[in-house]
This record gives sequence, C-alpha cells and structure tokens, in this order.
Amino acid sequence: MSFETPNDALLIADRSDQWHNDRIIGLVSQWFTSMKLFISYSSDDQEWVHALAHALNPHHTVWLDRRVVPSSDWWEAILAELKASECLLYILTPRSVESVYCRAEIEYALTLRKPIIPLMLIPCEYPDTLKTRRIQYHPIADPDAISNLLWVIERALHQVTVDRYTTNKYQLPDPLPSPPHFSTISPLDPIKEAIARAWDFKGMKNRDWTPFITTFPDFPIPDMPFCLVPVGSFMMGSDDGENKDPSNLSKPLHQQKITKPFWIAKYPVTNAQWRLGVELNALPRPKSNVSDRWYDNPQMANAPVTGIVWNDANKFAQWLGCRLPTEREWEYAARGVESLIYPWGNTFDHDLAVYRGNNGGAPHIVTSRAQGASWVGACHLSGNVLEWCNTRYFEKAFPYPYVENDGRETAITHQSWQRLYDRITRGGSWKDSEQFLPTWVRWWSGVNARSKETGFRCFRPIDDSSNRDQST
Repeated sequence: MSFETPNDALLIADRSDQWHNDRIIGLVSQWFTSMKLFISYSSDDQEWVHALAHALNPHHTVWLDRRVVPSSDWWEAILAELKASECLLYILTPRSVESVYCRAEIEYALTLRKPIIPLMLIPCEYPDTLKTRRIQYHPIADPDAISNLLWVIERALHQVTVDRYTTNKYQLPDPLPSPPHFSTISPLDPIKEAIARAWDFKGMKNRDWTPFITTFPDFPIPDMPFCLVPVGSFMMGSDDGENKDPSNLSKPLHQQKITKPFWIAKYPVTNAQWRLGVELNALPRPKSNVSDRWYDNPQMANAPVTGIVWNDANKFAQWLGCRLPTEREWEYAARGVESLIYPWGNTFDHDLAVYRGNNGGAPHIVTSRAQGASWVGACHLSGNVLEWCNTRYFEKAFPYPYVENDGRETAITHQSWQRLYDRITRGGSWKDSEQFLPTWVRWWSGVNARSKETGFRCFRPIDDSSNRDQST
C-alpha cells in the first residue's frame, strides 16, 4: 500500500482502529522522518509513559529518565539528552506541572528553541510558559488507546519537520544558554515532597498512587521501611453472608474517608527486630513453645515475631515512637481506594500469600511474596500472621460499622467491663485457609492472649511539622 501524501496515510489509518501500533508506525514511516524524542513526565505516570515510549520506539529513538534517585550526575545526563533531542513530548498532569524538574526541563527546552508537543494525560492547569507562547496541547481522551495517540504525535512531528526545513524556528541559539544547575532546581526533602503528594491525592484507582517507601535514619531501628499512605475514601467491611465471612463480624459494607496521610510499616515486626528491644531490656522474650523456638532459630530471624500479647506489641510500637494501626487504617492500607478483596486484587492467588496451602508449617520471612504487596507497598497484609490492631472490640459498646471517635480507639475508662480489653486482629495467618484472607475479615482476641499465629506491624503518624501547608 502506498500513499500520495503523509496525510493520506493518516486519514486511512484513522479509519482502522484495530491496527497494531507497529503497523501504524509502518504505514507512516515512508513519509515521516525518524526523530530523537525526549519525554518530560512525572514519575507517578511512568508506567503509562513507558508504554507510550515502547509504541514509539520502532520508528523513533525515545529517551526516558529511568533513574529514581535525583543527583547532579543524573541531572547533567538529562540536560545532555534534552540538548541532543529533536523534539520534546511533555506529558501534562497535575504532578508534572508541579514538578520542579519538569519545569526546569521545559524552560531549558524553550531557551534551546526545541519544539515541544504537550499531551494532557490528566486535566490540570496549563503552564503559563507554554500558554504565552501559544503552544497548543492535545488532550488525551483515552489513555489506554495509545495507537490513536500515535497519529496525533506523528502529525505534530511532521509539522516540526516541515518547520525545520522551511524556517529557522528550531535552530539552536548562538551563544547557547547556560543549563540550569542541579542545586538551583533541587526540590524539597523527598519525604516532604511525597507527603505533599499524599495530602493532594485524588486518585480513583490504586494505580494512581505511586508507592513511596522510606526508612528514617534517626529511628531506633533505622532500616525498618515504612510505606506512605495517602488520603482517600474506601469501602470498609463486607456485605457477604456467613458463608463468605468466617467471623460474621464484617458487615455492613460502609464508606470511610481518610483525611490525613500516615505511614505503615512495610512488613510485620520480625524476630530480629524484637530481639533488639529484648537486648535493651525494653521488652520480654516471646512466650509460647513454638514462638520461642522460632525466636531462637537464626533461619527465622526475618520471619514475623509471634507469641506476643497485645500490651507488649503496643509497648514495642511506643518504644519506636509509633503505635499499632487502627483497623480502619490497616484495612485502607490493604484495600486502597478501589476497596480490593485482597491486597493485590479481587481474585485469590495462592502464590501471593502465606497460608494453609503453602506454609510449610511456619510463617515465612517477611521479604517473601513481594508480588502480593498492597497498593502502598505493604507486604503480608493477607496471610503469614494475624496482626494486632489498636482498635478495641466490644460489640455492645462499639458496634460495627466503624465509627472513628466513639471511644474504641481511646484509653480504657470502664475497666469493670472485662471485654473492653479485647482487641481486633486482622489479615489471616499462615495456618488459615483462603476464606480467612480477605482484607475485610475481622477477628478479636483478649489482650493477654498469645498465639503462634499472631504478630503485628507499626503505624507512624505524619510528623506534625509536616502538615499540609509546610509540605507543599
């Protein structure tokens, strides 16, 4: 098949939505010159951008910044590639518009007289630097239809090629402008920047949030990773009957809103971490025959500590400057804004959890089953060990659905009510069957109960000095 003009090829292909990306590129390759492209984007959108780059690569050379940690060498490499590029694609989203790096890339591209093709992936405020230059953007109506977007890009690149050969519009200035130095555009502390992003999160899909996981050097256990959990709403509990809810404690399904970001430990506390507290005389050894053996077994050092009563788990968390998560916080970290049944999705996968079907007779090390992590990056929220929560269980005083300020999370005042000492456990354990592993299943236990199936993880509040105003 041949065409009289590039536009003829585009017109015919526009009528064939089923054609694959490589066929589309092939049709226009006889007319459009291969170009070296630079894509400026926010790391939040890297999965989609990588898919776009893959679709463009058969015909164009596309450069992406795939590194995670900003540095001066990293920035110099970016500027060199931008200078060598023939055109810049700017993926517009609220985060990319806010990004100091994206802004610096665009401003440097403009001073170099590079052609810029703005593509609006998520509706946002259009930057004045482009608006005042009357550079038009293209709204992406369907992010999943990348093949349709290819035609938009190819048309724009065709016009760039025409302008390059008929005008001096894109000639490099002489003398060349000085590139922006890394130290002048380096953003806030990455933790503060992530917290600002967590405050502003408005995504409707779990994938809209890019996990941010970090450690805190001044922490008593400096290598304990924590996952940042953004604000958002989700459906808590379940309306499934007794045949699907083994505890029959999780009804009804009801909406909850998380109005402040928080940190949750990536993993349950391990035997090795608990030992640090024991060696400092801050905590007792685990007490149960099996848990005690696991605690002393070097091969189980990175498995969850078990045989811990609620008070000692709470004491450990307080020693770290943390606390135990409420069941609402725990469930949100597990389910996300899509209110998933399991941390990884809505279908059970025996390869993603440690449970009765694959346990080998004991809990597994916490770094196993990494693909079963939740939307924020937290592991083993289904299976391995049940986890103590801060939430008190007493159905008469604190019925379900969950109410944040009804007293179930506060200090005990009515000590004559013995059941006020009971606490919620979540997550299912290595001994449980599949039906116990959904994120909404609730159990309770007395605070003095010890079990080889029960451990815990820590909750860390956002530092008061990192409130919304100070984080942005």
